[in-house]
Amino acid sequence: MMYKITKNEEVEMILAYINGEYKETPYLYINIKKYGVSNINVRTWVDFNDNNEITGVYMIYYDCLHFFTRNPKKYPLDRLLNFINSNDLKVIMLQGEIGSAIEKKLLNYNSEKNYIFDMDKICIENNQVKCSIAMREDILEISDLLMNDSEYYNVYERQILIKQLLDRFDSGFSRFFVVRINNKIVASCSTYGETDNLAIVGGLIVHPKYRNNGLASAVESYACDILKKDNISRIVFVNYNNYVSLKLQTKLGGIKYSSISKFVKK
Repeated sequence: MMYKITKNEEVEMILAYINGEYKETPYLYINIKKYGVSNINVRTWVDFNDNNEITGVYMIYYDCLHFFTRNPKKYPLDRLLNFINSNDLKVIMLQGEIGSAIEKKLLNYNSEKNYIFDMDKICIENNQVKCSIAMREDILEISDLLMNDSEYYNVYERQILIKQLLDRFDSGFSRFFVVRINNKIVASCSTYGETDNLAIVGGLIVHPKYRNNGLASAVESYACDILKKDNISRIVFVNYNNYVSLKLQTKLGGIKYSSISKFVKK
């Protein structure tokens, strides 16, 4: 039985189900913990079996689906596929094992896989590069910098990206960290969501003109240092084929521990 949550007390039921596996479904976990049922752009359903036990959690954030189950091997994939086909979704994110199982059924989507790195034990670099925390008025410039990357311009329209980044900034859902040269933002990363105990560090981008100068490691290291001082655990997603970023996370001391499948509508 699929049940849409509408009350704040029902959020605790979902958090109890996710429990210690929150790093396996970080976006869903952070969104439900941060927004609950208060944000109209976040809709969440719980799937119950005949014994009234939770078997899975579905969340649509704008037009992106996040799905989590504690038992990927046994969850009925037809239920997941029916849900996907019944909703107009641009992006789907779920556990790597589930993604591999349904990939051939999602013919209207391009698929990619991402490793998840635990960054709690990274070596914080002694930055010689001046980094800073971005302000709200920097979001437009950060958005334009991100739109230089295919990961963004293949998925987002510029105004939608700006709206989402502003929404995250205004709600305290994300912090942005930048490097400026000649008063221009040339490198940036952010928290793709954070709570009191977990942050996803992402959106790492360096202007093509300034690459291979240590700016990527500097700004990510700076972000992780700020979060560490706030006692917030850090994780990073890296595409399987992004060898440069995989090398960077390993160099910084990140530990690869799981994977996430991402599907983007063609």
